[in-house]
Amino acid sequence: MQQATWDGPDDPKNPYNWSSTKKVSIGIVIGLGSLVTLLTASVTAAALGDISRDLGLDAATAQISFSVYFLGLAFGPFPIAAISETNGRRNIWIISSLWFILWNALCPVGYSKDLMLAGRFCKRDSQNSLAS
Repeated sequence: MQQATWDGPDDPKNPYNWSSTKKVSIGIVIGLGSLVTLLTASVTAAALGDISRDLGLDAATAQISFSVYFLGLAFGPFPIAAISETNGRRNIWIISSLWFILWNALCPVGYSKDLMLAGRFCKRDSQNSLAS
């Protein structure tokens, strides 16, 4: 198990020694990253009727695409949190955010129910598990 150690009480890598601006900036970035999870779920729920109409899906299939997003959201953080504990949270958070953006960008441009289901599952947001 790795532990965070500092070179002394004045080590600039120690979060207690960061400037208030840096602490607030990091807090805002992490907070906005976590807010994306809520916004994505809310926007998708509101647009579910339009999604089903645009893709020619019945209501049940449209609901499955929405539910699959929550499955990815529920199960995605477990392996990602374990990886972030061993490899560091910053890089994993950045990679997870890019992965989220990639699948989020593919969902509206792909007029296919298969792409929508895959996009919803792969688009899980692991940032909540990394922030804790």
